[in-house]
Amino acid sequence: MYILVKIWVRVALQFYCRKVDFNYQQIHSGNEPLILACTHPNSFFDALVIGAYHPRKMYFLARGDAFKKKWAATLLRMLNMIPIYRLSEGKENLENNNKTFADCIDILKGRGAVLIFSEGVSINEWKLRKLKKGTARLAHMCWQDHDIKDMVVQPVGINYDTFTKVPKTVYVEHTTVLKKDNFILDNVSSFYKDFNEQLTDRLLPLSLLENDAKLNSYTKRLFLKVLLALPAFIGWLTHKPFYNVWRKYIWSKTKGTVFFDSVLFASMLILYPIIVLLLTVITMILTGNMAFLSLFFLLPFAAWSYKQYKSS
Repeated sequence: MYILVKIWVRVALQFYCRKVDFNYQQIHSGNEPLILACTHPNSFFDALVIGAYHPRKMYFLARGDAFKKKWAATLLRMLNMIPIYRLSEGKENLENNNKTFADCIDILKGRGAVLIFSEGVSINEWKLRKLKKGTARLAHMCWQDHDIKDMVVQPVGINYDTFTKVPKTVYVEHTTVLKKDNFILDNVSSFYKDFNEQLTDRLLPLSLLENDAKLNSYTKRLFLKVLLALPAFIGWLTHKPFYNVWRKYIWSKTKGTVFFDSVLFASMLILYPIIVLLLTVITMILTGNMAFLSLFFLLPFAAWSYKQYKSS
């Protein structure tokens, strides 16, 4: 299921994003146990992007309150998500984090990869916030308590040119890994402080400022714009009314939170193919013409053309 969702999300991002600039040259190329220590500016959209584009199978630490219902917990675990609890979700739940860290250790012992958002909380902004201790705690447990000596921590910066507009450009950059040899492990509190300082130093250059020139550095492509003008117009005509209504609805449900972009994308990820399928089937039934089966492919192409036209 994970692989299928990974492929589907990556396809959907081609419609939602102008460009996903994922720098593969910087990715740590070894097969050691891996912790991705990532910035967190855009809620669970960050995890969707990393999971879709990173070559390794990824396990994700996700907010614990999403696992309250049994069916949701089952589904989320099928997608390689592991609950992590914060004080804001109830002091009584914090003990459950022992099981969370134990699960992460088992994954890393099996030479797997875990994504953790080191800032702890997500806020739509272009700067690095103070790091929590979760990443340092997991790293210390690996290197000191469980003798996973070759585990490495790779800092990852994820940035967006916009948090509310579509299409958007996403930038994902990696930098030099942290290894056991970089630290003294004997004193836990000193280790946490040193680890977060070194991780912060690596993440800061990956966090764009709001006025950074890179945020709007995409290239104009006049020829492509002319070529796609007609299908783009059809895409605008057939999709824009529904999109505007749905966007307004999601905005009303998420206003004042960091979840707007993530919920909009995730809802369209599920809803859009259902709508296209229903329109195709209804049109075929009403007309009695099987040729309208092509709508199932032509409507997404028109939507993609409009996205490309706006991006050029």
